[in-house]
Amino acid sequence: MTRLTLPLVVIAALAVPAAARAEVVFSNLNNSSSVSPGYGFNYVAQRFTTGSAGSGLQVDLNLVAMSGTAAYTVELWSANLSGTNVGSLLTTLGSGTTSSTDPTAITSFTKTQNLDAATNYYVLVNTPGPDFIGFPFGPADSATLNSVLVYGNVIPPPASAPNAIGMQVTVATVPEPATTGLAAIAGGLGALATWCGRRRRSNTDDSTIGARRT
Repeated sequence: MTRLTLPLVVIAALAVPAAARAEVVFSNLNNSSSVSPGYGFNYVAQRFTTGSAGSGLQVDLNLVAMSGTAAYTVELWSANLSGTNVGSLLTTLGSGTTSSTDPTAITSFTKTQNLDAATNYYVLVNTPGPDFIGFPFGPADSATLNSVLVYGNVIPPPASAPNAIGMQVTVATVPEPATTGLAAIAGGLGALATWCGRRRRSNTDDSTIGARRT
């Protein structure tokens, strides 16, 4: 019985589900010292791609007002099959107003939302006007190339496709399901230990009875 105790303790500890961890899947904050280009849009969407499956996300944005106090709504959209355009609205992350002209200022939104692994999504920012939201457009790497969609009246338009808006997306990833298998193993070894203990006691009782008869 003693020999089985340590393995059972170790496996039982491994079988406890791991806590969700944070995974940054897109980061392009503060890559520009000025607001350029792109303002006066109806809405702008930035694509990101998940790694692991997620249970929630945080979106940090470099949002500024081009003039006055600008109102906006931030939404999460699915992508079409090719990942080149928005698909359907999944949830609203938040809304607000800003009069800030600091391109390094960060506005954050957190939302509980199931996200599939290795999947394209879009963060879409609506602004109704008459005062408009602006973004610092910074450089993009190969993963974000041509991933910015700007709709409506844009003055001026983005200078080149390999740009990405000032945004960071952090996903709360779902723990791996492998812990379920470890729990089953621990349960099986527990049953085995119980059976071995009973069998050992049974053999001891039989030996005692045999000795008395002799």
